Amino acid sequence: MLKKKYIYNVIIIIMYMFACIFIYKDTNYNTVKTNYINLKGKSPVAMKISSDKEVIASLEIPKIHLYENIYEISNKQSSVDKNVVILENSTFPVEKSSIVFIAAHSGSGKNAYFDKIDKLSTGDIVKFYYENKLYTYKVEKVWETLKDGNIEVSKYKKHELILTTCSKQDNNKQLIIRCIEKGAEWK
Repeated sequence: MLKKKYIYNVIIIIMYMFACIFIYKDTNYNTVKTNYINLKGKSPVAMKISSDKEVIASLEIPKIHLYENIYEISNKQSSVDKNVVILENSTFPVEKSSIVFIAAHSGSGKNAYFDKIDKLSTGDIVKFYYENKLYTYKVEKVWETLKDGNIEVSKYKKHELILTTCSKQDNNKQLIIRCIEKGAEWK
């Protein structure tokens, strides 16, 4: 009697483990599907990953194959520990003379979205989707500065996008990539 009960419990546990594996694989498929939608040029602004994770923008950097959604600054998903984020002092491209600051981790791990960002150079393209519109930027300058919690840039172009992450060469520095919007400023 005890042996039958033991076998029954083992079978139930095995079935439970298989169910968990199938659920996990299905969740990963949905994530890939969401990124595929972004690659097809659909505006991600109206997409919702879940009711409390509203996407407000997306960042695409073709050279390094980066396609990531960005959440509202006040959203709990808006953390460099979890995603690519827009920093607080940003002004969006719908405003006059905008400057968008975007940050993410580099290095290793599943949340190191800017791991290959150091491969960008002058002239590379960066795409930013916001309010159902695509804004195309070109990398203008790449440099490193001391990591002190501030990003000091002189505002001089009409619309700019600043990408930042930690330096791979020096733990005390951060990498800054200035991009300008496609338009009259492009030579």
